[in-house]
Amino acid sequence: MKKAAVEKAAQEKAAQEKTLHDQEEAAKKKAAEEAKKKADEDAAAAAAKKHADEEAAKKKKDQEEAEAKKKAEEEAAAKKLAQEEEAKKHATHSEVQIKPDPKFLDGEQAKQDTVQHHQQAAEEAHEIEPEHDIKVGSHLAKPEELLGFPLFPEGTKSLLKKHLTKEVWDALKNTKDKHGFTFKQAIFSGCKNTDSGIGVYAGSHDSYTAFDALFSKIIEQYHGHKKEDVHHSDMDYTKLNCPPFTEKEAKRIKSTRIRVGRNLKDYPLGPGLSKEQRKEIESKVVTALSSFSGELAGKYYSLSSLSETERKQLIDDHFLFKEGDRFLEACGLNREWPDARGIFHNNEKSFLVWVNEEDQLRIISMQQGPDIGAVFTRLSKACAHIETVASFAHDKHLGYITSCPTNLGTALRASVHIHLPNLGQSKAEFQAIADQYHVQIRGAHREHTETNDHVYDISNTRRLGRSEVDLVQDMYNGVKAMIQKEFEIKPKKEKPQVAAPVEESNKEEIPHQEVKIEEKKEEKPAEQLKQIEHKAQSDKVDHKEAPHDHEVQKHESLVVGSHLKQATDLVSFPTFPAGTKSLLSKYLTPEIWAKLHDDKDKHGYTFKQAIFSGCQNTDSGIGVYAGSHDSYTVFADLFDKIIEKYHGHQKGAKHVSDMDYSKLQCPPFQENEAAFIKSTRIRVGRNLADYPLGPGLTKEQRKEVEQKVVAAVNSFEGELAGKYYALTSLTEEERKQLIEDHFLFKEGDRFLEACGLNREWPDARGIFHNNEKSFLVWVNEEDQLRIISMQQGADIGAVFTRLSKACTHIETVAKFAHDEHLGYITSCPTNLGTALRASVHIHLPKLGALKEEFQAIADKFHVQIRGIHGEHTETDDHVYDISNKRRLGFSEVSLIQDMYNGVKAMIEKELTL
Repeated sequence: MKKAAVEKAAQEKAAQEKTLHDQEEAAKKKAAEEAKKKADEDAAAAAAKKHADEEAAKKKKDQEEAEAKKKAEEEAAAKKLAQEEEAKKHATHSEVQIKPDPKFLDGEQAKQDTVQHHQQAAEEAHEIEPEHDIKVGSHLAKPEELLGFPLFPEGTKSLLKKHLTKEVWDALKNTKDKHGFTFKQAIFSGCKNTDSGIGVYAGSHDSYTAFDALFSKIIEQYHGHKKEDVHHSDMDYTKLNCPPFTEKEAKRIKSTRIRVGRNLKDYPLGPGLSKEQRKEIESKVVTALSSFSGELAGKYYSLSSLSETERKQLIDDHFLFKEGDRFLEACGLNREWPDARGIFHNNEKSFLVWVNEEDQLRIISMQQGPDIGAVFTRLSKACAHIETVASFAHDKHLGYITSCPTNLGTALRASVHIHLPNLGQSKAEFQAIADQYHVQIRGAHREHTETNDHVYDISNTRRLGRSEVDLVQDMYNGVKAMIQKEFEIKPKKEKPQVAAPVEESNKEEIPHQEVKIEEKKEEKPAEQLKQIEHKAQSDKVDHKEAPHDHEVQKHESLVVGSHLKQATDLVSFPTFPAGTKSLLSKYLTPEIWAKLHDDKDKHGYTFKQAIFSGCQNTDSGIGVYAGSHDSYTVFADLFDKIIEKYHGHQKGAKHVSDMDYSKLQCPPFQENEAAFIKSTRIRVGRNLADYPLGPGLTKEQRKEVEQKVVAAVNSFEGELAGKYYALTSLTEEERKQLIEDHFLFKEGDRFLEACGLNREWPDARGIFHNNEKSFLVWVNEEDQLRIISMQQGADIGAVFTRLSKACTHIETVAKFAHDEHLGYITSCPTNLGTALRASVHIHLPKLGALKEEFQAIADKFHVQIRGIHGEHTETDDHVYDISNKRRLGFSEVSLIQDMYNGVKAMIEKELTL
């Protein structure tokens, strides 16, 4: 027994030793495998690095060889040209056209050198010095005299002068559009007439493409219409909402007139037409006009064959137009005058077409009295009929194509002559209403005229980016508001006035009751620049708008302000104090109030709640908040206008979201570039699809939102893993640490308080951050999720990748509120679309001192410059916060690309200074 026990113990010991041995061997084997794996990985990495270094060296060598080859070719070509120049010294002027031997030239270099050679030879043949800057002005006789970069006299204010840089000149000076209209022809009017407001004309539809480097800048400056923007045309008169004025209102309106300019798509524009093409156009248009029936039926009068009786009658009717002014003369529009020009009018003399004036068709509808709908209907039907014979030039970006860029889009001017003796004496109130409805006030006797009889010409100010229906609606709404205000004002005693002397016009004036002579944009540079400034101002949220003083019949009003305590205090139409600039005060009309004041969205959030913050806080920039996704539908009459004004995003426009970080083109900055960037931060706002937005949440719903979000963030792994801190249960140590990390958010300000976002504070609010403190989520702040990715340094790609992955993961637990029109849904309309802000803190001591150049780069890349301590702050250390400006209508990827490109350009500029 004892022996057996000993043997058993020995066997057990041997088994244990074997097990230990096996474990040791396994561990050694695993260690060896891991060492081998690491060695293999190191070898692979070394091989990859070696390969990359070899590729880089090869690429560098190839580049150096290519540059050396190119330099040798240039030297050979230059030597050859020098030899030819020496030979030409002994040649006569008629023998200077010597061509370089093509064997010395290659590809684009050959083409460029050949062009330079011919240009130089031509200069010598005419005894002209090689290209140099030239002073422009009235001494110029033809476009060919623009032999060097144009230098404009001091005080020139044209957009041509502003945007024609040497780079643009060098790129375009020898170009022409597909119809042969040259760049020099396009700019000649503005070079000869340096008092132009714009200074350029297009010779064809293709001019806007061929000369895009200049024209697109002018168009964006004048119209606020960017290269990627779309123009929607709409001449459907059935969409116009202009019920008849009351009898009392109608008496104020003397006459109504609406015109459009159009050109035929199969031909160049007026400045680029040949004599034969102009005749073909006349023939086609006359065919269309002669087929009119009913109220449009009438007669065409050719200017080249008018009888004396017809001429006198057209003058009496104020229908006759004369040869174009010096601006049109310089661009080529007066050639072969008056050949192939003419006038059509209907039998009732309420419809008129000028043929081959500034544009190929100037189509005009007019009549006595206030029936705006009838005037637009007549115009719309006429345009549709003409297009059955000849289609108009049009594209999705620029709308209807015109020779002068100021008329692009609609080429529409809708106007009335209106008698406003009381409002006419209150200029500030008058102008405020005009600004609110995007209309312009003029004297009734042409632009820039004053009026002693208080009869004013009221017309739309916008052309491009809004449909014809929209612009006529603007005019109708503005006129309606002006008449209502006129009735509110008590008459003032006027001082006796002496009649102003009548100035003789250079045109046969057409009075408004028939047709007012069309304004020439180029003839009134002062007015154009005024409109440019007006447009620039109108794109800002704080644009001066009308103090909503409506006390309309059947609508009592309530003066709003900080004395209001709750939304139910809004018992009648809100009247805003003078100086209020919010978009709420701009767009909340008595009609919208009457329609919506008792409405609520499907979650019970009321219209009065939606507007209360802006009514209590009259210094708001916007003034409204949505209580749910459905608020944007139920309160669309107000919200749509605010969204379009703030974002330029129209009712039918779509928003495409894209958080795919792989599409971002942001290679690492070079070491000397990266040194300028201190930190990078990107955030988005998101709300859950199954719940109201913050202002409309119940206490229970807010807790449910918190639970869902916490479940998502607690399931993060890897670099996103971290901890959630509920504000209601923070320890003092946690609170201090969050403050030190600058992660803690406070209760919302008075604007958020007023819309209901601070209710039950701080219940169901909290903060999540990852362990590395490079990722953060605020829960139930202004939006239900404020998701933030950030880190020190310049790696924009890494910051966006982290953010994108986090958003995707959260949506596996709870979907975000989103639709195709507004993108991601947020409580404040300003954040709709992406709710994204991508920014860096960057040190730019040299560029920061050059504010105009700094701002020019920012504008080019759609980014904003701020001091690093928040909006409106200045900086003494030249460290700036650079972020995207746009939100809605552009994807997340495109906005971050904007920021990257802008920062890259700023650094490159800094390094050159």
